[in-house]
Amino acid sequence: SYISSILPAIVIGNILDDQTDGQLGLPEVLISTGGMGVVWALVGGQPLCIIGVTMPVAIFTSVCYKLAEALDAPFLPWLGWVCIFSGLMHIALA
Repeated sequence: SYISSILPAIVIGNILDDQTDGQLGLPEVLISTGGMGVVWALVGGQPLCIIGVTMPVAIFTSVCYKLAEALDAPFLPWLGWVCIFSGLMHIALA
């Protein structure tokens, strides 16, 4: 339902905004949750699935932000490459 998707997105979006100094926040979480909900509805094949951001993902993102700061690397490209590598590992191990 709408409320069960929007409330965690608002809370976790605000947490991400605080943890990443505004580089990721509520607008990005809402757009990605809505976009993936539409894609999942069209091609998913399963009616019940957790589509939106979850707290473990928010914690992982904040740790990646702190690591990027410690390495003096730009955060968004760093996170992009971490996600690409994670996706490749999921495909390789599946």
